[in-house]
Amino acid sequence: MKIDRAWKIGIATSLIGTVIFLYCLDPILRLVSLILFRFSGTLFHIYTDRLFAQAALGVGPDPALYLFTLVLGAVCGFLTILGITIGVVRLPHRAAELASSNRARSRRVWGLIILVLLLDLGTLLILYNTFFQMRIITSFRQHTTAIAPYITDQEMKVILSRWTQMKGEADYNAIYRDLKVIADKNHVVLPDNLVFRATSL
Repeated sequence: MKIDRAWKIGIATSLIGTVIFLYCLDPILRLVSLILFRFSGTLFHIYTDRLFAQAALGVGPDPALYLFTLVLGAVCGFLTILGITIGVVRLPHRAAELASSNRARSRRVWGLIILVLLLDLGTLLILYNTFFQMRIITSFRQHTTAIAPYITDQEMKVILSRWTQMKGEADYNAIYRDLKVIADKNHVVLPDNLVFRATSL
């Protein structure tokens, strides 16, 4: 029985393809998969290590705070798009009309744009205020817990009392200078706040 020429070509092609795969493509694929798994494994370890460092704060992320942030962000985005739409889309098309006959309308449009910008600014300030206070309060709680074994109960009460009597940044800095002295003296590292800051979102 004679083997058809097409069958011979198919068999030869498959053998050549198998040899190429085994000796060329397979090592390349193994190398790529090794690099990808190592890289993804390293990233995963970095990610989980960061989660443990965040957990050291002693306070978990607040879902309500993140929902509040998303809502305010959506409001801010909507107001910004509204301002851009009014300022960029409507005004050029009606510039001649506004300049000649509708001065009052022009003032209303610019007043609305300024109002939108002020609302955006207010939204951002609310977010900044919230995260700023959450960050310094939770950091203070973590840091006082870290130095607690190295000071007396009376000294801890004094630190907490000073915190409740803060009137401004100077008082905050004075408290933290003392905390740093205690921490350095006892080889304690006061960690950064990894939860309540912008890069944690």
